Amino acid sequence: MTGLEKEEKCFTFTWKLENASYCLQKKGEDIESPAFVVDEIHKTKWKLTLYPRGEEDGNYISCYLSRDSDCTGEKIVEIKYKLSFIGKCGLDLTPYGSIRASFLKGGGYGYPKFEKREDVFILKRSTFLPKDTLTVRCKIWKNLGDMAENVRCFALTRIGVEKRSFVWNLEEFSTFQPEKECTYLIKSTEKDTDLMSVNLSLVGGQNCEEMIHFKLTRRDQNVKYCALRLSVVDIHGRRVGFNQDEFRFDILCNIQSFTFLFSRRMLMMKKSLYLPGDILSLQWECTFSKGIVSEEIEEVQCGRIVPVSKFLMLTNEQK
Repeated sequence: MTGLEKEEKCFTFTWKLENASYCLQKKGEDIESPAFVVDEIHKTKWKLTLYPRGEEDGNYISCYLSRDSDCTGEKIVEIKYKLSFIGKCGLDLTPYGSIRASFLKGGGYGYPKFEKREDVFILKRSTFLPKDTLTVRCKIWKNLGDMAENVRCFALTRIGVEKRSFVWNLEEFSTFQPEKECTYLIKSTEKDTDLMSVNLSLVGGQNCEEMIHFKLTRRDQNVKYCALRLSVVDIHGRRVGFNQDEFRFDILCNIQSFTFLFSRRMLMMKKSLYLPGDILSLQWECTFSKGIVSEEIEEVQCGRIVPVSKFLMLTNEQK
């Protein structure tokens, strides 16, 4: 940031996206911030748009500032703006400076390759996603003249998630027949309702190896996404090997399926380790996402500015 930007009064919009890892959007699909109005620039209405899995390149997160289509004011508005991801202490994590652009109603500008997904969600996760919250900041200046005062607007979008962890014990596993099917119901901890049913069966046999097959059936239509990690618990209580996958559900898709990492033969070869008492113990770790459950403008500050670090600190303390 230049010294000029530090001195100029501006409108700052800070958007927090909670449980960002569980965004449902595929490549080319976006998630929008709550709309905000900049009174000093013709009372124009704006919003931020993120493509969590990229607009065109799935290796990047895309980020844009857009002028609302039902916006008031001139047909074309020229402003100076700056977009950035910020850390928990208000540290700017992205290298982009401010730029000038002319926005038509419904038009937007930004970066199709704003930040690498691998950096945000894996390599630098603790920096970009403290408590799985992604924070985006947009600063807006008048192109000509100065703002009368500094204004800070804080918004929050929360993606609803429910996490479940449990052990499913399958007795007499060595005599389990291919035509047999076992079912486990995953219930919600919030309500006494079923989230999903899991059916286990053996497929293959005779001329090919018997594999353990799972079928996931959505019971709660609000569930849009499931992240799954599945492993065997050995005789020592250790988790051995794992399947890790993501599943999406929609109006046309209520069932997803997958094959387990271990075949029956692999488990039987080390029966004393994996099947004590002829019991197969499977450790399940599931996270269910129901999409956006709340979005709102939380606070607007005018005039004297409270440091962003203080806002972030207070927000974290409330959790």
